[in-house]
Amino acid sequence: MILPTPTYCHRRPRVLLAIGDDGWWLDAARAADALVIEGFGGGHILTDQASRVAEVAARIPVVLASLTGGRKHPA
Repeated sequence: MILPTPTYCHRRPRVLLAIGDDGWWLDAARAADALVIEGFGGGHILTDQASRVAEVAARIPVVLASLTGGRKHPA
């Protein structure tokens, strides 16, 4: 089986969301090849930024990651 040559993303910022974030980084993401967003808790983003993130995701790959660290909690 021959696999296709991978396409590399050279400009792929990683954004850590914070309380009070006004989303300025979404405008800067227009020049990116891909975007990694470190969301709150389980990977949440602010409600007022969701539609803007969707617009960016329609143009470039966007990864929404969790900050939980993958730790397991006892049941």
